[in-house]
Amino acid sequence: FNTCIERLATMQVAILVLVAVAGSVTSHSIDMGSCPRIPPQPDFDLQRFMGTWYVIEVFGRQSKCFTLTFNQVTDQTLTVTEAKEFYLIDKLNMDYAHTNTGTLTIEDPAISARMRVRWPDNIAGSATFTIMDTDYDNYAIFAECQKLFLISRSNAAILSRNSTLDPAVIEQ
Repeated sequence: FNTCIERLATMQVAILVLVAVAGSVTSHSIDMGSCPRIPPQPDFDLQRFMGTWYVIEVFGRQSKCFTLTFNQVTDQTLTVTEAKEFYLIDKLNMDYAHTNTGTLTIEDPAISARMRVRWPDNIAGSATFTIMDTDYDNYAIFAECQKLFLISRSNAAILSRNSTLDPAVIEQ
């Protein structure tokens, strides 16, 4: 009888954790199963990728009015700073941007476009972060995915070096 109660208590805790994590990830697409293995950009040039990118389109996420700035710390470590402006605060003519800085780690130098990202406000741990395509000067596409128990949460985005991007490039 005690074993059944212990299992029930463990299941309740697991469900509460899952609900808490799912509540904190509403800005991502939630799917059953593992993260897909996404092909990274071949011959990725990390140095050319560094700097600020504007988020043009976001898939699986609610907010798209922000930038991502990538800075190299060591050969295998980068920081990524997400800076968001909020629509209502902007309408009140208040100068405010929320920033969040994560750490990217290159696990295999031969595949430097595939990394792990750790955001400080993500209690569930790190996620895969894959640069899928870029020409370094105009656009980039990345995907992020995190495995959580029986589900995975993911998002992807089209980035640009400028605040706008030619619609023809987006359609590709």
